[in-house]
Amino acid sequence: MPSIKDAIEKNRQMQAQQASQVTGSTPLPTPAHLVVAAPPQDVPLGGGLPQRGMFPANMVLSGDRNDSSRMFRGPGTRSATFPFPVSQGAVKLTVTNTTVNSGTAAAAAVEFLTNNIPNPVQNVLNLLQGSGINITVDQYGNVLITNTQPQAAGANAIQLIDNFCWGTNVINSSSVGELKWFLPSVGAANSAYNGTGAFPNLGTFNIPNDTNASDYTYIVYPAVSEGGNATDALWPLFDYPAWTMTMIFQVTRYPDSAAASSFPLAQTSLYLGVMGPSTSSNSVLRRPAAGAWLRFDTDPTAPAISDSTFWFECVSNDITSGSVTNVQGPVGSVFDTTIVPAEFVWYTLTMSCSTAGSIDFSLEGSDGSAAAATLVVPTFTVSAGGFGTAAQHSAVADVSYGGILTPFGVGSLVSFAGTPNVSGTHALVFSANAGGGKTHSYFLGSVSPGSGLGVLATGFPAVVPWYSFGNDTQSTPTQNKQLCIDFFEFVWNPTS
Repeated sequence: MPSIKDAIEKNRQMQAQQASQVTGSTPLPTPAHLVVAAPPQDVPLGGGLPQRGMFPANMVLSGDRNDSSRMFRGPGTRSATFPFPVSQGAVKLTVTNTTVNSGTAAAAAVEFLTNNIPNPVQNVLNLLQGSGINITVDQYGNVLITNTQPQAAGANAIQLIDNFCWGTNVINSSSVGELKWFLPSVGAANSAYNGTGAFPNLGTFNIPNDTNASDYTYIVYPAVSEGGNATDALWPLFDYPAWTMTMIFQVTRYPDSAAASSFPLAQTSLYLGVMGPSTSSNSVLRRPAAGAWLRFDTDPTAPAISDSTFWFECVSNDITSGSVTNVQGPVGSVFDTTIVPAEFVWYTLTMSCSTAGSIDFSLEGSDGSAAAATLVVPTFTVSAGGFGTAAQHSAVADVSYGGILTPFGVGSLVSFAGTPNVSGTHALVFSANAGGGKTHSYFLGSVSPGSGLGVLATGFPAVVPWYSFGNDTQSTPTQNKQLCIDFFEFVWNPTS
């Protein structure tokens, strides 16, 4: 506070100044003391912190009223008692109770797991195909995962493979390939031979045609070479599903032919698949009486076949006569692939059975051609006509048909009927020729011995793999084409 002396001196100076001021002029303002504003004790508004006076009385603490406590609060801080308010920029979430219409299910959250264990990244699922697996996705998001390798064989599985890479150059009468296929004696005019092949079709067994009508050459599962004693070697494939057979082949002009014309398809007889031999000597015919196969047969003999395309076919015709019949399979047992045989095209025939008596056929060409169908294998029924016999030997029952041949083999599931003495379905344990006819045996049979029985037996034919190529019945064919066999595989794997 200024002293009295200082105040008197200040007043005297002011009077002297006024006395010297010119009349009519505006008095000079009294100079103001310089005032410096005190620093703010609270955070400026908008800093996201509550200010003094903004809290209800029951929420204000003594520390908020006592100025001395402010020294402990720096800018941007506040007592923990009063948390920071929600930022004005935060998203406001509104939850609405929505009623789902009847028949509409609410979408559930997606969770990605592998082997029931949550994936570490839950917003990405990328399926990667490994060895032997092919993964494709269509425009609708459907994912197809396909196994591209055969499944491992089970303990009781069968796997037979032949690449036809080994053997002498020209073969007149010999076994063929790694599986030792039986090749009958053939003349020099149509001697079969091994070819080196080109990658990836390394090695081929080649069968050319000749110049004689109805001539043909075949290779067949080797047990058939034993003639009439081969009955036990036939395979009851149509009774036991879970098998797949693959054959790769092509048809080309014969290299030694002088013909310069385009690839000939006329007067051709081509069959490959599985067949049942005919007659008591197990003869292999140009067109067998029973089996399932791919055919290209131009034969016009009634009933004319006259193929111009590949066909899938299943038949169970009479095997007793031992002669060729052109009777084709019934409706549901034949299928036109519409594929015309083309030269230098490798074809892959696949036959598979997942249901007894039903065959899935597939034919694919290296030119992009393809066809598929599922056909029914007709059953074969033999009637003893009152000349059958039955005998009981301990736990084994023997049944014969008075000299009538059947296409059944060991393991065939045969249904017996027609007489009270022989009935039921049994798996054959023995099947052999007896005096030009057939005798079938099965375990645990219950029959009354007798003769002159009207036995009926029904079942699928037993078969073996085979290839056949040659001429149809038309006269004066030209030696101008050949069948090239590249690969064979048979897999039966009931545990897959």
